[in-house]
Amino acid sequence: MKEIKFSHNYLKFIGKKLPLEVELLQCFRIHKKELSEAFIAYDTTYEGGFYELPDTELIVLLLWIPDDFCLTTVRRYTPSKWEYYKSLEGKIVKLVESVT
Repeated sequence: MKEIKFSHNYLKFIGKKLPLEVELLQCFRIHKKELSEAFIAYDTTYEGGFYELPDTELIVLLLWIPDDFCLTTVRRYTPSKWEYYKSLEGKIVKLVESVT
């Protein structure tokens, strides 16, 4: 099963802890300047801080926790990342905490 790594357990997980199995429903390409401050706060906040998004093109992933709720994650855009995430649309992936 393919994995998507996170540096923290974000508040958007609504009390769930990693690892989580989710379905990647859709990928969207967007520039940070097009995102609302409310969306950025929702997507990047974790207990004790927030992840600073780069001021560049981004990929928004729409994820579904089966029989529960949808959430998003935002990733830096590169052509190879776009191709990778697009290939996972409609598939189950595992969200895991990265070990640094």
